[in-house]
Formats: sequence, C-alpha cells, structure tokens
Amino acid sequence: LLLPLAVSSVVMSLTTNAPRFLIDLVLGPAELGFFAAVSHFVVVGAVATGSIGHAILPVLAETIRNQREREFWLQLIGIMVVIQVACGAGIVASVFFGGEILRLLYGDAFAGQAALMTAAAVAAGPVYCASIAANGCYAAGLRQGLLISQLIALLTVMLLTLLALRSWGNFGAFGAMLAAGIVQLAFCLFFLQRFWRRHRKQEQHALTRSRN
Repeated sequence: LLLPLAVSSVVMSLTTNAPRFLIDLVLGPAELGFFAAVSHFVVVGAVATGSIGHAILPVLAETIRNQREREFWLQLIGIMVVIQVACGAGIVASVFFGGEILRLLYGDAFAGQAALMTAAAVAAGPVYCASIAANGCYAAGLRQGLLISQLIALLTVMLLTLLALRSWGNFGAFGAMLAAGIVQLAFCLFFLQRFWRRHRKQEQHALTRSRN
C-alpha cells in the first residue's frame, strides 16, 4: 500500500474542513460563515505544521536507519511540545484579543465569536500534533497503521460533529475536531511504540545469534 508523501497534510485538511458540509446541512449558511471565518486561522496553522512535518521527515528517517530511538522520540515529541506552546499562546490571544481581531478582519458581525476562536485554538493543538505523529509513522514505513489512524480520525470527526451540532452548534464541531486529533495522535503513537519495540526485539535476537 503506497501513500503519497503529503497524505498527512491532506487528511489533516479534511479533518478541519469536513465539518463544514455538516454545519451547512444542519445549522445553515450563517453558522457556516462563522465557522469558516474562524477556521481560517486553523488552516493557516495546518499549512505551517505540514511544512514542518515534511522538513523533519528526512531527520526522522535517518534516526530510524541508524537505530537511534531516543533521538527519534526527542525530535518528534520536541516539535509537538513547541506546537502545543504555540497553540497555548493562540488560546491566550483569542481570549484577550479574539473579538477585536475578528472584527478587524471580518466586520462587526463577527466580533461576538471570540469564544469560538478560542475553541478553534484548543482543537488545533491535538490536530497539529497528530499530523507530526503521522509523519513519524511515514518515516517508519508504517503505511497501513497510518491509513488506519487517518480513517478512524475522519470517521470520528464526522460522527461527533453530527451528534454535537444541534446541542452545541459550532462549538460541537470544534470539539469533534479535538477528539479526532486526540484519537489519531494516540493511534500513531501506539503504532510507533510497537514499531520500536519490535525493532528492539529484532536487535536482541540478532545479538543473541551472533554470540552463539
């Protein structure tokens, strides 16, 4: 099973954009407009995260080729921490300046959507980290595991968006994105841990055979 290099960016884009079709269907064009405007900030961050993920892909592949597990995890987790810190700064900015930023960019009708902007910033962190973890899976050649995690994430965001829209509106859609990001991140980390555990066992087996 061959997947293109940009598959994690494509799926992340689908994860952030799939709720739009459901919002239009359930809540109508007005709420879709609010969601789309706030989502633009998430999309910009997704593009930047995708670029970072592609940039570290050769580094991750090199650590795997040279069997440097600790360096692999330091690279992967380190970037996730930086992303979460950046999203934390975005949350703070949205709390204090979100309404003014939206008013300046989109007009007075959007000034009351600061809380929705905060929800978007909260959801963005796990989604971005899942994208980075997906690049780790790609570097390790875990194409089947990567596809499984991406499909489950897409199903999660679509199902939870449908369930949450009528009760929570656009906040429910961002909550679904948050859950999908966490699910994909958890699956990717699980597959990566299993990969390195199997790799260690193979090394130990080879070492035992060489001694015998």
